[in-house]
Amino acid sequence: MKRQEFIDALYDAGWESTRDAQWNGAKELHRKLFPSTAALEDEQRGLVEEAHQAGQSDAGVDPSYSNAQVYASEIGV
Repeated sequence: MKRQEFIDALYDAGWESTRDAQWNGAKELHRKLFPSTAALEDEQRGLVEEAHQAGQSDAGVDPSYSNAQVYASEIGV
């Protein structure tokens, strides 16, 4: 199960995230329950961030790691 699917299921079960620490806890729980998927998503996220940075450079925009992280989050990686 992908991390975003897991988090969506938590919300469906009635979970309410009110603090950043809860997000970190949910991510760590996902990592414990689905270690292989979590490792693949970590690897994929890095590749998506690199590709996004390369795309920004080609467009004449200063590549920003934080922008790449936001982009990767927006596409669900």
